[in-house]
Amino acid sequence: FLDEEAGRKNELKSISAQLAGLSKGMEEQSYALEREISAKKLRIENQKKQLEQNSRIVSRRRGRVIETKLSAGDYVSAGTPVVSAESVEYPQKLKAVIYIPVYEGKKVRRGMQMLITPSTVKKEEYGAIEGRVTKVSTFPATPQSMEQVLRNTKLVQTLSAYGAPNEIVGELVVDADTPSGYRWSSGRGPNQEIYSGTFCNAQVRVGKERPIFLLLPFLKKFLG
Repeated sequence: FLDEEAGRKNELKSISAQLAGLSKGMEEQSYALEREISAKKLRIENQKKQLEQNSRIVSRRRGRVIETKLSAGDYVSAGTPVVSAESVEYPQKLKAVIYIPVYEGKKVRRGMQMLITPSTVKKEEYGAIEGRVTKVSTFPATPQSMEQVLRNTKLVQTLSAYGAPNEIVGELVVDADTPSGYRWSSGRGPNQEIYSGTFCNAQVRVGKERPIFLLLPFLKKFLG
């Protein structure tokens, strides 16, 4: 009986040792699984952050999107242009680019006063924005240079239908006390902002003459 009892004790010790080994192995597997799960969670969080960062376009300056170059669902890679934007300041420092016939452009000089009427404003109600000519092209504008400014092939063809025009650049007079931020020839102007890309008409004052001087040639001709 002693040998049998000793054998059972040894068997129990062996089973206990096996159970301890299994328990330790299960604990190690459990720790390994927990570490793997934690690592996968961390990778998922990093991927979420990277996806959010790559899917957002953040600008450090206040601005406005003026053109979207892609459609929803298009695939893009790093460095692909997505939109065209411009910085927005108040008051905005816009310039008017005017195209006029060459024979009229020769009369215009830098520093001349001009009146700019945006297409979104009724001139008879609000007047026009006051401005000053800052640049007059020496040579007629080419279709390529006009395309860079207007970004509209049909408009370029329309403006150059009767020959290459002269390009005139005008600086708008700023007035922070008006809703638009510019000085108007009549009152405070409309209660709206003026954005770049707005079509406009312009008048340039090329000279001054007193009414009597315009009348005298007529009288001379009339009286013989």
